[in-house]
Amino acid sequence: MNRSGFIFLLVAITIALVFTWINTQWLTYSNLSFNQKDKKIDYYLSDFTLLNIQTDGTVRYQIKGQHLIHQQSSGASEIYLPFIEVKQKNISQTSLSARKAIQKQKNGPITLQSEVLVKQQNYSNNDIIQLKSSDVTYNPVKKSLSSKNAIMLTSKLGYLKGIGFTGNLEKQEIRILSHVQSEIKP
Repeated sequence: MNRSGFIFLLVAITIALVFTWINTQWLTYSNLSFNQKDKKIDYYLSDFTLLNIQTDGTVRYQIKGQHLIHQQSSGASEIYLPFIEVKQKNISQTSLSARKAIQKQKNGPITLQSEVLVKQQNYSNNDIIQLKSSDVTYNPVKKSLSSKNAIMLTSKLGYLKGIGFTGNLEKQEIRILSHVQSEIKP
């Protein structure tokens, strides 16, 4: 190999090494690297209806909403103006609505936030019970509701106020945790 070919080879290798080093430095720069914890939208739905169906084919619950944003990295979903409908066979129908809902994982609890309204209509006596709170957590697997905040429960028989509650949709029961006040109409 002649002398000019050898010099050209050394310059080319030097340039390649410099560009490799620059590229390595560029990729390790923290503001340019991708972090799995970053919120990355997997899909986005608008004016949607989703059904959650159990293995036996029955509908566990139905969600309607204005917008849904699902994040790929965490599996979390944000739902704007959610409306959730849960039917208990021949017992009752429960609907939940709010300004926003968050589900942190698939089939996990759904936390409804801001102006939450829960309505339950009993099929046997057609009675409607309403519960209002600033947030309510609905667990679709356990078919339960809960909150740590103030609630107002109303029906044709009167009203009940309190701080925090737990409830089970299948058992048709609710437990107010503290500061209970009620007025019963005769």
